[in-house]
Amino acid sequence: MAKLLESHPGHVQQHSEIIMACLSDVDVTIQRQALQLVDGIVTVDNLQRICDRLADNLTTAPAGAHRDALGQKIVQVPTAN
Repeated sequence: MAKLLESHPGHVQQHSEIIMACLSDVDVTIQRQALQLVDGIVTVDNLQRICDRLADNLTTAPAGAHRDALGQKIVQVPTAN
């Protein structure tokens, strides 16, 4: 899906709800993949909702690399878009 993001970002945007749901998946690998796609689904209209969702996941994520990546993404998303 990450390669699709580069060539057809509109197709990825159509699946934004699924990507957001994957951020809460029990499989951390799926969570990481979804986190990589977040940049491709952020718009001015959904920026706050996505940041809120990332913050919710940050509070429940166990300490470690994934939690650090969530924190970095919360900071990066608003500045990149």
